[in-house]
Amino acid sequence: MARTELNEHQLDALRRICHDETPLASDDESGLAATVYALRNHGLVTTTRADGRWSATPTEAGLQHLAHTSFRIG
Repeated sequence: MARTELNEHQLDALRRICHDETPLASDDESGLAATVYALRNHGLVTTTRADGRWSATPTEAGLQHLAHTSFRIG
């Protein structure tokens, strides 16, 4: 898989999806829908929909991308 360049907003959302205790979901974060869908289109997260709401969980590629980015930055 080619390395995906993320902007800071996307990277922050991916961090939250990968590391937060509660899943990122439209109940709390409806303004992040476009960002989450962009991450999904890159194969970094999956989304599920139920009752008109979405939630996001990381894929293995998303976890690897974040680990690589964190290693590179910090």
